[in-house]
Amino acid sequence: MRALWLLSIGGVFLAAEAAFASDYVPNRGDDTWEYQGPFGGRSASVERRSSSWGLISEFGGLGKQWVWSRDGSERVYLWNGARRRVELFAIFDAPVGNSNLVSVDPCNTGVVRLAARGETVTVPAGSFSDTVRLDLQPSCADGGVRKIWFAKDVGVIRWEEDSFTGPRIYNLVRAKVGGVSYPKSPSGFSVKGTFPTLDVAYNPL
Repeated sequence: MRALWLLSIGGVFLAAEAAFASDYVPNRGDDTWEYQGPFGGRSASVERRSSSWGLISEFGGLGKQWVWSRDGSERVYLWNGARRRVELFAIFDAPVGNSNLVSVDPCNTGVVRLAARGETVTVPAGSFSDTVRLDLQPSCADGGVRKIWFAKDVGVIRWEEDSFTGPRIYNLVRAKVGGVSYPKSPSGFSVKGTFPTLDVAYNPL
């Protein structure tokens, strides 16, 4: 059952649903993502599963990572399979501005900050408004990931990484997450046709 938080705005209490990490970082066994960047594409999939851990072949430009996320928790943990320590990557229900230190690899060791929530991000796979953006502080002058955008029920939809030629942006082109394919097919259908004109006779009597 989803947790609800009560927010007071002008004395009126509104119920807000908690931002669980598994909503923004899904890692089911059949989830797949395809991205396009300035020098070609990258693909990601969940290669293995172990409890709430999923081995994702390409996680937001950070390479192959074991990613922990589950229903009921707002936290995401990373483990690259080599380091002895599991890293707290982000707290998705934290207020904007919340930050923590991580050490993923030599070029991605530093501060991760929850920078924005609710930005509308349009990529080839669709337009998403329920998003969370994490800003990272790369530790290399010409490498490392600087920003990652997550969309609810989809996962990583965009990331920006540094390079010696400038920023490189990778956008989600297509995905299949939780049995749902992106971009989504238009719902409904329309029918066009012509009909014969009716002859109407007017009888004044």
